[in-house]
Amino acid sequence: MSSISSCSKALLIAALVVAAGRIGVAVERMPLPAFTLTAGDGSVVTSDRLVQSGSWVLIDVAPDCAPCQAVLGSIDRGGQQAPASRLVIVVAGVNADGALAEAARYPNLTGATWLADPSNAVLQQIGQPGALTIFGMRARMIEWSLAGVLMDARDATSILASWLSR
Repeated sequence: MSSISSCSKALLIAALVVAAGRIGVAVERMPLPAFTLTAGDGSVVTSDRLVQSGSWVLIDVAPDCAPCQAVLGSIDRGGQQAPASRLVIVVAGVNADGALAEAARYPNLTGATWLADPSNAVLQQIGQPGALTIFGMRARMIEWSLAGVLMDARDATSILASWLSR
């Protein structure tokens, strides 16, 4: 399995800092911890079932979070720049119906995996303060994260497209 080089990781982190306009809460490279979420049909999904080969993105949002909505809207409008099939979008603090309602707001992201996290398990297990948090994943490893408000939500689309093209 290939790993991201130190130089590539440094450049990506620099791009994240510039895009964010400030340094977000960082996570040390770590495996995706164990947690459970709820699919739209009410079935339980474990974190092990989320893992994809290569680069993918885990986005933790909340339905009442304006920065979250701005970023999802930007990704939705960005079309194929960030392929939806490589996105796992977790909606914190809602049940399955809430996650489905959130997904319905973004017609170009129907190919993403949308899951409910009623107990906020993702951010608790990873140790992040709250939504909006974007995690750059490589297979089972969290390689980087971006948390907080972006100065321009369109930067998220560019960041995701760059990461997913690897």
